[in-house]
Amino acid sequence: MLRTIILDAYEESEKKEIANAIDYICSPKDNYGWSSAGLYCYWNYYTKEILYIGIAVDLTRRFKEHNGFYKRINPNMCKIYQINNYFKEYRKIGFSIVVQSALLQPIISSNRAQYKYTNSLLNLESGISDIKIQEGALIELYKNINNSYPSWNKINGSINGQNRSTMISPDIFKALANIYDDFLVAKSTLRELTTKPMLIAYEIWLHGYRMLSAFYGKEKAIIFMIENIPNTNEIIYQMEKDNYFSKKAQI
Repeated sequence: MLRTIILDAYEESEKKEIANAIDYICSPKDNYGWSSAGLYCYWNYYTKEILYIGIAVDLTRRFKEHNGFYKRINPNMCKIYQINNYFKEYRKIGFSIVVQSALLQPIISSNRAQYKYTNSLLNLESGISDIKIQEGALIELYKNINNSYPSWNKINGSINGQNRSTMISPDIFKALANIYDDFLVAKSTLRELTTKPMLIAYEIWLHGYRMLSAFYGKEKAIIFMIENIPNTNEIIYQMEKDNYFSKKAQI
């Protein structure tokens, strides 16, 4: 389930830093951090306008396609023109990813070999259906609010997602564009998460908490985790000691 939004913003000269950070926490080749399959969003760092909502089975590769890392790519299949034009006018662009558990890592071209001789439960569609639905819901919700798609989106998403757009709060766009500190937003930035393994541990725990809160509410979710998930009290203690609950990602 997609329940954690990780924010950052980068200058044109910082593209490689962002690509490395995504690969570090969302690699398709390990179970560290989150799945490589997720949803992503570009937004104007200064006006907070949502520019584009998309999905990827490999967030790192898709980021590289959009940002000109590959010379042989059809520009009509990515947003390289839009991003290049953006940087002609603005110094920094906002970027958000919406991640899901590494347990939902799909088998894709970059990790297929390591699963070839295993009885892995992973398959091509594992971890992909949810992001398709959420993309469709978000694009449809944006269109209903603004009477248009985000400026870089040309088509809508999945029909199943469109039908679920009313189940999502319009405040999700404020969370994606860092307008306010939403419950779903990670307390560390994308690049900051790569600096200390403990920060990833905190956010993985919070990811589970955000998921359970959707079903039980925040208070009951904490009780459930204390009673059923090992070491919950210890990690809560450490997060309180580090003032992590009150932390806010500085973009």
